[in-house]
Amino acid sequence: MSATSIVTLDSVDIRSAPVLARDCSFPITDLLGNIPRDQVFDYTPIFYGGWEDGTIAPAFRSVSYAVDATTNASNDCRAPIVSYAMTTCELEAPDMKEISFETPTIKIRELMAKFCRARGIAPGRFSPFDANGNIVASNPMALDFEKYALQGVYDVLGQQFIKSAMIGDASNVNEFDGLYNQLENGWAPHGTSPCPNGLNKATVIDWGALCGKATNVPAYPDDVVVAGKTISVWGTTFDLPAGINLAQFLNDFWIDKVNTEFADRHGGVTMWEAHVGWGKARTFLNTAACMRPCDGRDDDPDMRDRLAQFRRTNIAQLYPSGVSFPMLQSRFVETNSMWFGPRELGGQLMKGLFVDDVSSYLAGQPMRPYGEFTYSGGDFSLLNIDEWRSEFEGRALYWDLTKETAKCFRGMVLTYAGQLVMGRHLWLKIKNVASPTLISVTGPSITVS
Repeated sequence: MSATSIVTLDSVDIRSAPVLARDCSFPITDLLGNIPRDQVFDYTPIFYGGWEDGTIAPAFRSVSYAVDATTNASNDCRAPIVSYAMTTCELEAPDMKEISFETPTIKIRELMAKFCRARGIAPGRFSPFDANGNIVASNPMALDFEKYALQGVYDVLGQQFIKSAMIGDASNVNEFDGLYNQLENGWAPHGTSPCPNGLNKATVIDWGALCGKATNVPAYPDDVVVAGKTISVWGTTFDLPAGINLAQFLNDFWIDKVNTEFADRHGGVTMWEAHVGWGKARTFLNTAACMRPCDGRDDDPDMRDRLAQFRRTNIAQLYPSGVSFPMLQSRFVETNSMWFGPRELGGQLMKGLFVDDVSSYLAGQPMRPYGEFTYSGGDFSLLNIDEWRSEFEGRALYWDLTKETAKCFRGMVLTYAGQLVMGRHLWLKIKNVASPTLISVTGPSITVS
């Protein structure tokens, strides 16, 4: 077997990379700085628990009432009889999925030599495994060795978890159905009475087309709807008035429709959010800050301060409703697209990530230690957000170093996760809305073969 190379730098073994000093055996111990931040992911709540595969979600589609005023008409002691009928439909909740990765077979002696040389440990003074081939979890250096061996696997799992949460497709290996997948495609129908798409998927509008642009040519949020345009919402077609920009459309039409026809009876939308690509929040913020009544014929001395506040906080506020919402930036939002929808309805969260408690997921199987560890370089972390990572790593990750022979071992890390997005039909995807930027956000290269 050839010498084990955990990391390559400029396509060569990191130990022989010419840009490094010869006494630097393993200079990179944390590649997580390469994981780009994602505000939509960071803003997503995470819960611990889960549901069984094939969980059915029934829903009431309609209720109709009938009043029989004839049967008891001649009896003063009776009253008209009320009866009602309900129609239902069924959907299948997306299943949770396992995300797992392993290392190639690694020679213990070769990895030990690099590990010990970087830490000044004399040969033969440290072994991560006991006589039975189990890692010696009581030895802090053994946990350092685990991180050393599994760092690349941790990085890829973190990347895959974020990607799956946003655009994952359960038909792919190591992915569950993500946020935008569920919004665009809905949940799978079930039984003989599937729910209509109007109550299962997000509404999609083409802002460029509404503003009179050519096919697939985007329009700016400041551009206005031209005469004669219509949109279809929940199976019904509506006329749009000419002359309204995107902020006015959200303020005067979309928010009003969602609240009046659905949300108010459930406590109303208590928090909205908008999603755009990185560097693309400012264009809509400019439009929202410049909303003025009476076709702009009033004097608005606060406009500059309002614009500065919106740009400083990345929070837009619509006029005159006062509805405010964050403009969350994500590398997973398609070019020239914007999402707008409810984060909370009646105070209840409408979407969330779920990760199964690893102790229940692997109940009855031999367990390796898991949790948040530290090393001399600082806090070890899997993902890129501080608020929840400790609990996630402590409850949702399983890792294992398995000794295959006297000479070699293999490492693995896994988690079991899924996402539920409720009220999908209350979301709006706006295609062909322009927002120029020079920011290009890319992540580490992960090639799947």
